[in-house]
Amino acid sequence: MRDTDADMSTLLKRWRARRSVADLPDADPAQGEGPVTQTVMAQQLGISEHHYRRLETGRRHMSSDVIAEVSRLLTLHPDEQLAPYRWAGRPAPPLLSPIAPDVPGDLRDHIDRLPFPALLEGPDFGIIAVNRRAARACPWTAEPGANVMVDLLLPGPGRDQCAQWEEHWAPPLLAQLR
Repeated sequence: MRDTDADMSTLLKRWRARRSVADLPDADPAQGEGPVTQTVMAQQLGISEHHYRRLETGRRHMSSDVIAEVSRLLTLHPDEQLAPYRWAGRPAPPLLSPIAPDVPGDLRDHIDRLPFPALLEGPDFGIIAVNRRAARACPWTAEPGANVMVDLLLPGPGRDQCAQWEEHWAPPLLAQLR
């Protein structure tokens, strides 16, 4: 086993330990509320426990689809999601790179002084800085990994804040993607 395999295995174990079975999307109440084990991960991924154990220990490389599903199940932060893609030698999806470029201090000071909610977004629509007013008015914007397109197009707190979403918000957002 390579050192990187051991490191990735340790990370995956830590990420699983942060979650409870009850926290998983599509959780089966019969599985209880204990920690997420390799058995639970295998069941959630629809593969054998032996196969998942080989993936987690690095004896088999994860496909991009498996990495995406593991990331979803364990609700990994976008910065964390980059690690398994790099480890497996897979290209990271565009929305994962770069996550948080440095924002110059003068620009951060400027948006903090604005009398209205303001945010800075990167080329991947990821939110890289918000002022206090934006964080108060739209708390989802201050969450790690917040992304204007993802959070406003998919159901969730960002989209829920948009009055008349279908008429006033969806068309310009979709036009930006085109």
